[in-house]
Amino acid sequence: MNKLYLSLSLALALLGLSGLTSLSTAHGAEPETLVSALSLIDQVPTRAQLLALGADAEGAALRRIAEDASRPAYTRIRAVSFLAWFDSAETRSMLTRLLTDEAAPIMEMRVQALRALARLEGPAARPRLERYLGHGAPELRGAAERALLTTNAVSP
Repeated sequence: MNKLYLSLSLALALLGLSGLTSLSTAHGAEPETLVSALSLIDQVPTRAQLLALGADAEGAALRRIAEDASRPAYTRIRAVSFLAWFDSAETRSMLTRLLTDEAAPIMEMRVQALRALARLEGPAARPRLERYLGHGAPELRGAAERALLTTNAVSP
C-alpha cells in the first residue's frame, strides 16, 4: 500500500510538472520538468520517468545540473545520485572527479558519487570502495561500507 501510494504520488507530481515549459540555463537546455523532479523530496523517479522528463540516455543533462553551482545543493545531489542509471565514459569521469575532490564544499555530493560509481561498476568497484574504508571523512567511510554490501563487491 505504501509503495503504491508513493508511486501514485510521484506520478501525480510528474503529471503536474509535465505542463511546465523548458527553460534554458547557462550550461544547456535542461528541461525545468527534469529539474523540478530532482527537487522533489521523498520522491524517487525511475530511469524511464527521468528520460520522459528530459534526461538523455548518456546523462549529460544530469551532469550539467550536478555541476551547476547556481542550483540548490539538494537538486545537484539528486542529479549525482541518479547518474548511476546513465552509464557513459563522461558520467564515470565526472563521478570520479567529484569523489576525489577533497575541497568539495558539499560532502553529500561526494558520497552520492561514490554510491553511483559503486552501482555502475558492481563487483569491480571493490578496490575503490576498500580505499575509502580508511578515509578521514566518516561520511565516505560509511558510504563505502554500505556500498560494499549492496554492490556484491564483498569477498565470497
